[in-house]
Amino acid sequence: MRIKKVEFKNFKCFPDLILPEREDENFSEGLFLIQGTTPERSNSFGKTSFVEGILFGLFGPKSTILSINNLITFGQEKGEIKIIFELDGIDYMIQRLLNRTSSSGSQKLRTYIRVNNNWKSDNTINIEELIEIKREQALQTAFVKQGQIESLASASPAKLRDLIIDLFRLNIVDYASDYLKNMNKVAINRIKAINKNYISPSEIDKNINKKEQQLAENSIDLKNNFTKIDTLKTQLKNLPDKGKLIELNEIKEKIKQGIGKIEVFLEQLANKLKTLSSDDNIQESNIDHFIKTKENEITKLESNKDTLSEALKKVLSEMNKKKGIISQIEKNKSKISKNFNFKGGKQIAKCPTCTREISFHDAQEIINHYDSEINNLKNDINKLKPNLGELENKKGDIENRLDYLKSTHRNLQEIKDIYIKKKKYEVEIENNRLENLKLLKKFNTSTEKEFLEKFNVKNIDQLREKIIKIDGEINSLIQVNKRIESENNYLKNEIQELKLKKENMIKLRDEREQLETKIKHIDKNKELVKGFITEYMVEKRLIHNIQYETKRFLKYFSGGQYSNLNLTSIDKGRGIKIDVFDEFSQTIKDIDFLSGGDKVALGFALRMGISELMTKIRPTKNSPKKNPKIDFMILDEPLAALDKDRRTQVLTTLESQKDFNQIFLITHTNIPEEIKPNFIKIAKNFENGLSSAIYIDKEKN
Repeated sequence: MRIKKVEFKNFKCFPDLILPEREDENFSEGLFLIQGTTPERSNSFGKTSFVEGILFGLFGPKSTILSINNLITFGQEKGEIKIIFELDGIDYMIQRLLNRTSSSGSQKLRTYIRVNNNWKSDNTINIEELIEIKREQALQTAFVKQGQIESLASASPAKLRDLIIDLFRLNIVDYASDYLKNMNKVAINRIKAINKNYISPSEIDKNINKKEQQLAENSIDLKNNFTKIDTLKTQLKNLPDKGKLIELNEIKEKIKQGIGKIEVFLEQLANKLKTLSSDDNIQESNIDHFIKTKENEITKLESNKDTLSEALKKVLSEMNKKKGIISQIEKNKSKISKNFNFKGGKQIAKCPTCTREISFHDAQEIINHYDSEINNLKNDINKLKPNLGELENKKGDIENRLDYLKSTHRNLQEIKDIYIKKKKYEVEIENNRLENLKLLKKFNTSTEKEFLEKFNVKNIDQLREKIIKIDGEINSLIQVNKRIESENNYLKNEIQELKLKKENMIKLRDEREQLETKIKHIDKNKELVKGFITEYMVEKRLIHNIQYETKRFLKYFSGGQYSNLNLTSIDKGRGIKIDVFDEFSQTIKDIDFLSGGDKVALGFALRMGISELMTKIRPTKNSPKKNPKIDFMILDEPLAALDKDRRTQVLTTLESQKDFNQIFLITHTNIPEEIKPNFIKIAKNFENGLSSAIYIDKEKN
């Protein structure tokens, strides 16, 4: 695996970074030194941020403890990381898009593969599957954090064992032990829960038998009730239909009501006949004759009344006309009287009609003429008054006679209506009697008395009550049967549920027995797991492999002084003791007797050996026989505690090693001139806090 190009946009202190800058240029293989542009002042330049960007691009949010918002350049809302790398001759690109949100931020992953020199989106790419190693182990392999080397070099045997277990993530076996403990706890709790809810199947059987007995008793009651219902229905079948009895009662009531109505009509008829003349012998048969006679008289009198009314109207009109003329003459007379005046010593007046001047004498003659006319008209009116009185008296007599005749006519009409209603009810009564007889004949009887004697009752109501009683008993038994059937269904469901419960209790009993057996097995497995790391993983596998991988690094880092390394399990596997063979003194030395520089060189060699081993370890025995493809390494300031000679030895070894395709080493120290690595130089603008970087290939260094 070779990282070819990185691109950051608004990632931490890098606003816009592309390395290598040229589009046709890629990172080469070998050693990369990541430095500030001024080695004597290189803290806070962004070196660690640069490698964090690589790790975040490859392995995502789990590679850092920072939130997405803290990874985006301050003041910006979005960020982006692109990592292009080559694996097995194929180029891949990972793109992560960062977004600032109100919470901790978000990121989107996009993956691409280069096909015919073009990038093609492929969301099926999984980095863990691609490099055949889990993210956590890849991070432990590729990234050696600052301080890890000193920790390995100065660790006590117990601490060294824990560090190795942590680096190889063997604490997963401890997790297995915890898992077994948890399984044991879950099993115990489950047994407690089972015991809490457990009921003996034999107790359930007793309850089932009790309910089955109740079910049998109910079935007998149900059968007896159906027999009673059949008997009552037979009795009811021999009795009249309840509806027919109601019909008989209704007909009887209609006859009774009809007779009552006729009695009322006869009383009304007697009262009406009293209002008529006693000479009239009015009967139902001649009522129409009397009505017709009265109608003819009324018609004749109304004609006479109309004639008199017309004569009265003419007399009144003539009198009113003469009164109108008198009124007009009096108005003219009044006007002449008002127009008298004196003019030039002479008495003159104006004519009331033409307004010309007339003499007093002429005016007086006109007034006299008016008075004569008025007297004549009044005499005419007085002559008409006797005739008017006579006409009015005749008209009054006729109107009185008409009122009497109309009153008599109304009474006769009402008498006729009473006769009609009486006849109607008489017909209805007869029809009801015939209908009653027809119903009685259906029961082979001809009279109500015979009908009642047949069924041994005093009246129809008593017979109806007898039928209602039997009908009520039948309905009551039907309701009882419904309740019994409902109870039987409930009992059947309960019996079924109890049988299911019994099956569940048997399953719980079997489960409890299995859990008890399981707890015994878990207790044995806890002991096995407890010694697994010490007896197998650490002592039989890792110690020897770490020794082998570390030896050559130790020899180079120590300038050939220490050629052999021994790792020994002590304290019953609770610790790992280190000693080395000193080629100069030809003696085995305990780590406690090494100088500080020797310890750091040993720790560095040990960490390099562990990382190299981690690139070769398969996760399990049954895993495919392929080594993990994580063959690049990032070292965060491993040289600080080394002197110049040690640094030269370490860098020379790293520069010439072939175990890792690329090694990115962060350093704050000066590099010997004879070392020719690739450089990534990072510059810092201390005014705005932003960084930039350039790539210097070792061939151009």
